[in-house]
Order: sequence, then C-alpha cells, then structure tokens
Amino acid sequence: MADCVFCKIRDNEIDAAKVYEDEDVMVMMDAFPVYKGQTLVIPKSHVDYIFDLDDGLYQKTWGVTKRIAKATDKAVKPRRTCIIVEGFGVPHVHIRVNPLQQGQYLTAQIGSEKADVNELKKLAEKIRGELE
Repeated sequence: MADCVFCKIRDNEIDAAKVYEDEDVMVMMDAFPVYKGQTLVIPKSHVDYIFDLDDGLYQKTWGVTKRIAKATDKAVKPRRTCIIVEGFGVPHVHIRVNPLQQGQYLTAQIGSEKADVNELKKLAEKIRGELE
C-alpha cells in the first residue's frame, strides 16, 4: 500500500532501527516507545487484520515474536515482556513486544515522543545480539 509507513520501511523508503528481517517478517524498534526496548513484529505482506493472515504467515509471525521476546528478555532484563496486537494506529498487522520494568503497567497507548533513532539502533543491535 502506497501510504503505509510499514510498507515504506519494508521497501527501504523510510529508515528504521531493524532488529530482524527475513523474506516474510521484519522486526523494528518502535519509534514511539512507551517502554525501553519496545519492538514491532511486522509481516511484510500488507494485511490489515492479524486473523486475515494466511496460516503459514500467522504461525511464522508468532514464531518470530517468541524469539524477539526471549532476546528482549536477555537484552533489556524486564520484569515481564507482554504482547499487544491491535492495529488501530497503522492499518498493517503488527505485534508490539513490550518489556515492562518494575512499577510499569501495560498500556496500548503509543509514546508521546519520538525516540532518537541512534539510540533505537543501539538497542536493536543489543536485542539482535541475543537472538537464538
């Protein structure tokens, strides 16, 4: 889709701090994080609703999500890593991986400030280094 920010990132029209990428799925640091180390797991196919993904891509996306969550646990050392799937802000399937520290609670809100891309790239490298 021409005006989808995730499709533009997929097509390298917009820079992003990518953690992981293969032929079907990409993972990037959330540009507007609520939590330090928050990532987005995104199928490359432009699909609006997660339950409209074909079964193979659905399963692969969740498999990548599990790997990213485990790597995030090692890299960021949160109290708990939580997952949100809603897709109201950008109509392209994305799974938010949210590492919560002590005293933080899960919210579906987006961060109010855009994070520094260089800091996000450092965090992406740290999480990528923990991928198994």
